[in-house]
Amino acid sequence: MNYLVHCILRNPGEPPARNRGVAFFSSGDLAAAVTLHSSGSAPPDATELLRYERVVSNLHGAGPVIPLRYGCLVEDEAAGMRLLEDGRAGYQALLERLENWVEMGLRVLWDAAEDPRPASMPVTPGAAYLAAARRRCCREGELTREEREWAGGVCAVLSDLYCDERREARRAGAGRLVSLYFLVPRQAVRRFRARLRRMLSAQGRGFLLSGPWPPYNFVNGAESHEASPAG
Repeated sequence: MNYLVHCILRNPGEPPARNRGVAFFSSGDLAAAVTLHSSGSAPPDATELLRYERVVSNLHGAGPVIPLRYGCLVEDEAAGMRLLEDGRAGYQALLERLENWVEMGLRVLWDAAEDPRPASMPVTPGAAYLAAARRRCCREGELTREEREWAGGVCAVLSDLYCDERREARRAGAGRLVSLYFLVPRQAVRRFRARLRRMLSAQGRGFLLSGPWPPYNFVNGAESHEASPAG
């Protein structure tokens, strides 16, 4: 029997409401929120992923959590306790840091016309190599110079409303999808939304603002302590 680990949190003692089917493997002041997982190796469907995220979101509504990537499995309660004990100091520090903070996300679609690469490039081996390297970087999440400048302007306008941020970009159809993630105080979410909407509306860009979410993009330090992923 395997258990899917959704997140790590402070030991809740009594199981919180609104989380039927969720168990808590605890060790001292920490706990891992888990659900039973079938032994099949098929990729999860959208319903399963939404159910997974719903557990994390419900728990995050009551306090800080460290959300784990889908696919973190433990065999039993003893394995869950080892997971907590192996990363105890890091988990405790991260939960302390995330107290009363949430993640807000921003996505902006850039038109192909805004792609800074020239329409034609010198046909030389060196130029071809650099062009290929640039395309690989863009595919792997790195922002172009123009995108970095734009993101820097966004971050400057919001600088007093977040403590940390992440950036990534990827191709989307004929354009590029630029995503920014911010770690925002819970009490500042409304001001954050209002200021960002005013700025982007003035720019005339289409955008999608989402959140508040559990801090998925701000817990990378916890990954080295995760159990083995499924499959």
